[in-house]
Amino acid sequence: MDKTENASANMEVSEAGGSGQNSVKEHGLQMWQTVKEAVNKEGFICSPAFMRLPSKRHYPDYYQVIHHPICLDDIKKKLEDGLYNSLEAVKLDFELCFNNAKDYNMKNSLIWKDAKFLHKQILKEYAKLTGRKDSAVNGKNIDDDGDDKG
Repeated sequence: MDKTENASANMEVSEAGGSGQNSVKEHGLQMWQTVKEAVNKEGFICSPAFMRLPSKRHYPDYYQVIHHPICLDDIKKKLEDGLYNSLEAVKLDFELCFNNAKDYNMKNSLIWKDAKFLHKQILKEYAKLTGRKDSAVNGKNIDDDGDDKG
């Protein structure tokens, strides 16, 4: 393979989801948009409760229970500022966001169910973008219903 063919091959890898910073930003924003527009089986958009962090005044205990708060707006800003080095790092922040919601809220509450649903959407989108089926999440497995196992 000569230099021209090698450069062309590297460009294809980068454009197809390689490790370039633009690729991480572009694919990360695609993941963010998927979450923002995700509609549950009842026909409701699930993302509004996750766009911003809970009010410290109204939910002071949230910040005692949740040690690493993050919301969808935070993730979008980090993406726009180019602060992620990999798509996996983006996925981990989405997982943190949804795991925080599941940890703080009562199991099977509406927000808990929305977090579970959005978590599944992120895993599907990540698998689509990377070609990896990643059911292990921070050492836990997600079954077909999205419940944490492990």
